[in-house]
Order: sequence, then C-alpha cells, then structure tokens
Amino acid sequence: MILRATAAFDMSLQPATPAPAILAELLTQLGFAPDDKPVFLNFFRSDCPWCASEMPQLSEIYARHEGLNAHIIGIAVGVDTAESAAQFARDKQLCFPTIADPSGALKTAFAIERVPAIVAVNAHNLVERTYEGVTEQLPGILEQTLFALAHESEPPEYDMIGNGCAP
Repeated sequence: MILRATAAFDMSLQPATPAPAILAELLTQLGFAPDDKPVFLNFFRSDCPWCASEMPQLSEIYARHEGLNAHIIGIAVGVDTAESAAQFARDKQLCFPTIADPSGALKTAFAIERVPAIVAVNAHNLVERTYEGVTEQLPGILEQTLFALAHESEPPEYDMIGNGCAP
C-alpha cells in the first residue's frame, strides 16, 4: 500500500483542523467503511523503546473498550517495512491493524515530529488532539480521549513534551 501526502504542515495539526484527505484513503485501503467513527492513529517505530512499551497499553485499552466503536491504526514510520511492522504487531499481540508508512506520506500529512505519537480524529473527520512523546499517564490520557470522542465531547488537553524518537 503506497499513500502519498498532498500537503505538508509545519506543526502539529491544531484541534478542529480537518483531517488530511489521506486518512480517507487509508481507511478505504484497510477495508473500513466511512462510518463516522473516531480514529486514533498511533505512529511508532519498532526500534523505539517508548513505542514498544506504549503499544501493548494502547492495544489493551482498545480491547477493553471496543464497544465504543473507534478505529485504532498503528502506523510504523522511519525504516520500518510492512514486514517489520507486521512482526512488531505479532510480537506485541496488538489487536488493531498495523501498517508501514515507508514513503512518510502519513507522517508528513499529520505533521508528526517524534514518536510515539497519537493523532485523535473525531467522528466528523476533525483532528481533535495530537499527542507526541512519552508520559506515564498515557493510558489515562488515551482512555479519557477515547471516551470523549466516542461521546462527541471535547477531549482533555495534555502537553506531552518529553522523550521520544525521531520518526
């Protein structure tokens, strides 16, 4: 699967920014119907230690709350290939789809500057939050954001400045 960004951004997408058109293409290629569900994009590198510890937590949250009807998609960036992304997903026993972004189109379209990064898009295709970096409070932040988007309310704001890997 090769996706190409149509525009690049200088900074993280701000709340209420329409999601880049490449998101619709990604959802279609993954076989997801355009069903007006919130989408969480989790950008990672398989060799990033913070990503490796975060991804199983995200998978657990997704499994625990799958009734909230949100899509979660793992997007491997950097030198990761489709094979290394799939192996990472198997090793971590992830319960959501994981793809590689070898061209960097998704990373560029969503203005990702470091990983781990999560972009939360609401059911109306608006970027609500971009969380980049590492925090010990991540599980709580993700659950609060998931619940807020599932109930069409505004998710909390958090500044996640800190550790992370270059994408």
